Amino acid sequence: MIRCIIVGLVIGLFAPTVVAATAAQIDAARNKGLAWLLLNQNGDGYWKGKAGTEVPATAAALEAFSNAKLSNYSYVKGVAWLSNAKVISVDSLSRRIIALKQAQLDVTSDAQQLLKWKNANVAWGAYDQYDTSFPDTPLALSAIRASQYTYTNQTNDIANALCRMLMAQKTGDVTVDGSWSYLPLNTTAPASVVASGVVPTVYNILEINGIRLAQGWVSLTCGTTSYTLQTAIDRGLNWLLSQKKLADGGFGENGVSSPFYTALVYQALLTLRPADPATTAALDYLISRQGVDGSWNNDPLQTGLALKALPALATPLTDTDKDGVPDAIELILRTNPNVADSGWLVDGNGQGAPGTTIPLVPAVQAVLNQSYSLLLPSGGGTAPYTWKTVAGSFPPGLTLNAATGQVSGAPTTLGLYNFSYSVTDATATTRTFLALISVSNTATGIADGDLTGDGWVGPADTALAEQIATGLVTPTPTQLSHGDVAPAGAPNGVINQDDVVRIRNKAAALEIF
Repeated sequence: MIRCIIVGLVIGLFAPTVVAATAAQIDAARNKGLAWLLLNQNGDGYWKGKAGTEVPATAAALEAFSNAKLSNYSYVKGVAWLSNAKVISVDSLSRRIIALKQAQLDVTSDAQQLLKWKNANVAWGAYDQYDTSFPDTPLALSAIRASQYTYTNQTNDIANALCRMLMAQKTGDVTVDGSWSYLPLNTTAPASVVASGVVPTVYNILEINGIRLAQGWVSLTCGTTSYTLQTAIDRGLNWLLSQKKLADGGFGENGVSSPFYTALVYQALLTLRPADPATTAALDYLISRQGVDGSWNNDPLQTGLALKALPALATPLTDTDKDGVPDAIELILRTNPNVADSGWLVDGNGQGAPGTTIPLVPAVQAVLNQSYSLLLPSGGGTAPYTWKTVAGSFPPGLTLNAATGQVSGAPTTLGLYNFSYSVTDATATTRTFLALISVSNTATGIADGDLTGDGWVGPADTALAEQIATGLVTPTPTQLSHGDVAPAGAPNGVINQDDVVRIRNKAAALEIF
């Protein structure tokens, strides 16, 4: 165990902000990038560039949405997918914690899992108890801090992990001094992972600063060596500026700038040296490298990183028709900002799971200014349960009873409202679900597609409708009245393939009736 001595307090430290490019340029870049993310989300909720990047790409996209205060159906769907995704690496779990905490999700179980993955040096490697590596250790520390989870001996653990980071910072000539590599130098790993790198250097800088602010530490003694945290930060930044900054204002490896590396470095510069000319140049580089389609290199991870690096919005963008897509983005998508016409963005790919990647759809929709009640499913587990909204919103006028899962009230605004909610049972197991509520001017009638009678329209209703349409099942009078949904508004007394199509569309949230 490393003996750690914490010295001093940091007083009055604030991270100033700066706007380098013009406000119009930043707004245009943000809107184009968000439009591209909306168009390129996978049908079951995730974003993916290169193979295996689903979790980090989705986390980055969700952080970009949070940065822009965009909490629409695409965001809710991404949150639901990410919260249910299987993760096995420290990197993926850390990024998930950070993104889901921004969505106000309970990430306690993820934080506890991440702590179990610490190695014997009280640091983190790529996977469960692997040898210490970077950026895994600073990423894990930042995720635990973001989670707001606390535990016994946490301060000592932070100090020991921070010592690992400080001791791994390189010394030597200007080509390496102040930098970090992916693995400590005292390893037999390939040269590529012990060479100085932009990624480990940026994440170590950001986390040292994060700890400095959160803990109020000025210096830390590791063994017999004392480290001043600001000095370590400055050395890292100086290495990035002297060795990785290119003439075009961007940053990169091997003498070539890239949006990926520049977005990471810009985040550090904006936080720590906002007035540095290099900060302005880095933002200008990012803006100039955005593609005509709105993406950065046609990659959701790079696009998400670039967007979340932009100055955060103080208030949500104007959304006149309240369909979840702001007016400025609708103009890019060539849709009408005055008509709720964003439903085409929710098309699935056949791999969606109701409640997880496509929303649960109530059989009966709400009517404007009329009393409405809906019980949100718990999804199983051990009673008692606690319900909580995670992202999105209910129609104005409706509220959730956290103890019963009952949504009730009288909606006061027309529109389609997507939201995600979590249910925590007696064993502290939390499940997250997607759902939607539509508010219309008139009641939809008894032909609602709910053949199973559970109050919702899902795959079971579609399957039963198909069995009835093919003659395998004879419908009861109640099933016929609920399942005869076609032609729309003019039931013909039978359940056939036209009815199956409409019920399937409603179950997939492609059509609301």
